[in-house]
Amino acid sequence: MKQLFLFFVYSLLLVHTEVKGEAPVILVTGGAGYIGSHACKALSQAGFYPVTYDSLINGSKEAVKWGPLVVGDLNDTEKLNQTFCKYKPVAVMHFAALRNVGDSITDPSSYYQVNVAGSIQLLTCMLKHNVKTIIFSSSCTVYGSSIHSVISEDQPRAPVNPYATSKFFVEKIIEDFARAYDFKYALLRYFNAAGMDVQAGLKRSENAYNFLIPRALKALIQADEPLPLYGKDYATPDGTCIRDYIHVSDLAEAHLLALQHLQQKKSNLTLNLGTGKGYSVFEIIKMIEQVTNQPLPYVFKPRREGDLAKTVADPTVSKQILHFTPCHSDLQEIIESEWTALRSP
Repeated sequence: MKQLFLFFVYSLLLVHTEVKGEAPVILVTGGAGYIGSHACKALSQAGFYPVTYDSLINGSKEAVKWGPLVVGDLNDTEKLNQTFCKYKPVAVMHFAALRNVGDSITDPSSYYQVNVAGSIQLLTCMLKHNVKTIIFSSSCTVYGSSIHSVISEDQPRAPVNPYATSKFFVEKIIEDFARAYDFKYALLRYFNAAGMDVQAGLKRSENAYNFLIPRALKALIQADEPLPLYGKDYATPDGTCIRDYIHVSDLAEAHLLALQHLQQKKSNLTLNLGTGKGYSVFEIIKMIEQVTNQPLPYVFKPRREGDLAKTVADPTVSKQILHFTPCHSDLQEIIESEWTALRSP
């Protein structure tokens, strides 16, 4: 009887190993971070095996739930090569980057070293191991101070700060690799990522609260000082900036759709990821107060250099090519999910 039980256990383990071995491996750089961890869940649910490569500067071990974690820096070529040799990925989702605009202005060296040089090391390693499919986490900041409030992919790239310039450089480098080495790529330009997957038990790391919605919600809990708002004299209906907010789970789904598109040998992609609808700072505050049933103290500060009155995505192309339509990006759902995750143990 004991031998029969052991044989049954062994059979289960063997089946599990075989299934995992058959699942295509996707290397997810920055997979311990905010958007990367949500992408790992989407990959796992779709039958892929996500392997996270992360320095943990901005990410956390607790966010790595759907595959192994390799702690490493993109500029550590030995660790990168070891990871490619061990896991043999078929594609890369590249989220790893420093991403604070203000910090990039005061310390551009770090941003070019991590975001640009690190990406070159990654692409070179991919080439060495014959992995030629990459989905890149880019940003709408590559458009810079666009004269258009609704931005389509054919608008010129004109970044105005080192963070945005680093994203622009990596886009250009990937395009050059595609021409020279037959890489397949998707350049996905996010607008404002927000929201959390509460069911997955994911939470923002301490370095992921630099954006309006999470910063405002955290201010309600800490109640140390009023939330700073930058500028109240923009050419908008209420004088505050208007932005396009998209739920992080919708972003993760778009990455999965882009990967599947490239695996079908279809064309390279350069896409905006947004909803096409904008909300002002005051509208965000009003919804936060409605969801939390608490008043949110705030104080106005001078405008920040480079802030535009309105930045909203034209999502037409991503809908046409990927059939991508955000389904979690209702503003109330976004804020409720952030509020629930913030208060969870």
